[in-house]
Amino acid sequence: MNTWLLFAPPPHGAEDPLPGLQKVMQARLASQACSRAAARPALGMNLGVVRAAPPIPELSPETADRIADLRLEALFDGMAGQDAFVRETVRLLVPLALTEPDAIRYRQATIRDGLRCPEAVLALYQEVAAVVEAVSDYRLAHQPGYAEAVPVSVKTDHAVGLLALLLAKGARLRERVVDAASGFQSAGFRDLARQLAEGLSEAFLRDAEAHLDALSLLSRGGRLVIGATLGTGCKPHDGVLRGVLPPQARERGGIPLGNIALARSADEMRVAALTPVLRLVTRLADELFRFLSRLQVELAFVAGACRLADALRASGLPLCFPDPMASEAAGAFETKGLVDGVLALTGQARPVPNDLAPTAASLFLITGANQGGKSTFLRSVGLAQVMLQCGLFVTASTYRSRVYDGIYTHFAREEDPGMTHGRLEEELVRMDRILNRMTPRSLLLLNESFATTTERDGARIASGLLLALHEAGATLMVVTHLYECAAGLHAARLPGTLFLRAERSASGSRSFRILPGEPLSTSHANDLYEAVMQRDSAPLHEMRMARCVP
Repeated sequence: MNTWLLFAPPPHGAEDPLPGLQKVMQARLASQACSRAAARPALGMNLGVVRAAPPIPELSPETADRIADLRLEALFDGMAGQDAFVRETVRLLVPLALTEPDAIRYRQATIRDGLRCPEAVLALYQEVAAVVEAVSDYRLAHQPGYAEAVPVSVKTDHAVGLLALLLAKGARLRERVVDAASGFQSAGFRDLARQLAEGLSEAFLRDAEAHLDALSLLSRGGRLVIGATLGTGCKPHDGVLRGVLPPQARERGGIPLGNIALARSADEMRVAALTPVLRLVTRLADELFRFLSRLQVELAFVAGACRLADALRASGLPLCFPDPMASEAAGAFETKGLVDGVLALTGQARPVPNDLAPTAASLFLITGANQGGKSTFLRSVGLAQVMLQCGLFVTASTYRSRVYDGIYTHFAREEDPGMTHGRLEEELVRMDRILNRMTPRSLLLLNESFATTTERDGARIASGLLLALHEAGATLMVVTHLYECAAGLHAARLPGTLFLRAERSASGSRSFRILPGEPLSTSHANDLYEAVMQRDSAPLHEMRMARCVP
C-alpha cells in the first residue's frame, strides 16, 4: 500500500517513516487543541485533563551531528518561516534520506510543481491544516470526561457529526485540488486529484449525506427501526438497524415498554444494532482523517520548499534539481557553481561558487591554506547531498552524485567543559559509533578530525582509518591539516583518490576556491598572523620597546 500521497513510496521492504512522523504531528495537534480548549472553557463536553505537548522525538546521535555540522537548523528555519508545523515536519523529513534515484526524481517532480504553483500549494496546505485543526477541536469537544459512561447512541451521534464535518471539508478540498490540477504536471499532484475525485465523488457524497442525515436524527430524539430474529423464549438477537424515524413519527401498534425486562431487552437490541454502525462510521472518519493528516505533512514539506527557494533566490544563489545516480554508477560526482546556501540564509557572507569536474573518485582529500574555504566547501557538499536525497533542489548550477545509504559527518568539536572524555577520546567514540552504522555505500565527511593530538599520532590514526574505509568502498571527503597523513596518501597513488587544495595567491590572499592540487607542507598560518598583528601592532611594539629598556 502506498502510504505517501504526493511523494514516492519507500522502497519495497524499507521501513516507512511517515506513520511515526504522522503520529507525532497528530499528538501535537491534539495538544494544541487542548490549549485552545483551555482558553475556551465552554467548548463542549470535555472534562478530561489538558495534556502538555509531547516532546519533539529524539534524533539519533548521527542525525544530530549531521544537523549541527552542516548547520541544517538554518535550512529548517528558511523552510518554515514562522510556521511551527512546517518546521517540525522538515526537521523530521529532511534527514530521512531517500536511497532510490527513482523515488528522489518522483519527489523532485512534486516539488517542481510546487515551485511552479506556489500560491496553489500554499492555499492547499492552509486548507488541509484548517480541516485537521477543526477535526482536532471537534474530537476534543466531544471527548468524554474521566470515567464517564457514554451511551452507544451518543457515541454514534458524535461519530456521525465528525464524519459529516470531514466529508464537507473533504468535498471543498476536492474542488480546490481538481480546479488546480490543470497547473500540475507531477504524478504526485495528479494522483492526488484522482484519489480525491474518485474517493469523494458526487455520487458517494450524496449517498453519504442521505445516510448521515438519517443518523443525525438520533440527537433529536429519533427512534430506531430495528430488525431482529426471535430466538428461544421469543428473545430477539442479530439486531440490524433498518432506519431512524423522526421524533414526531408514530406507528400504529406500538407497545410501551413499562416492563423493566422488556426495556432492558430493547436497550440490548439498540446497542447491538448501533454498534456496527458506530464501527463503520468511526472507521470511515479515521481513514479520511489519516489521509488528510498525511497530506498536511507532505504539503507542509512542499510549502517549505517553496519558501526556501524564494529565500535562496532573493540572495542571488543558483538553484538546480540535482541528478541522482545509482550508488554503483561510474563518474558519479560532478558540480558547477556549488555554494553553501546556509551562509546566505544566515547573512554571514556571499558564498563563493566551486566547480568539480566529473570524477569517479571515492576519496577526496582537501588541504591548503587556513581560512581558505575548505570547511565551507565540505559543508556545501554535505548540504547538497542531504538536499538531493530528500528530493529538494540544491544551491548549484549543476550537481550530480551517487545516492548513499547513509550520510555521516565527523567534525572537530569545540572544547566542552561538560565532556566526560578528553577531546581525542570523544572524537574516537563518535567515530566508533559511525563505523558501526556505515556500509560500503555510505558517505563520510570529516573536517579536521584527529587534530586534537600530536601531528604524528593524528596522522597515524587518520591514515589507518581512511585506508581501511577506502578499501571497503565507502566514499570519503576529508579536510585535514595533517600533512603527514595527506602526503602519505598522495605518495601511495591509490586508485579512486582526488586531492584538492584551497587556492592561495602569491600575495597570500584567499579566493575561497577549491582546486585540484597536491598537499603542501604548510597551511600558510603566517598570512593570518601578519594580517592580525598588522591590524593592531601597538601592543607588540610596546613589548619590544620594553625589552630594550635597561
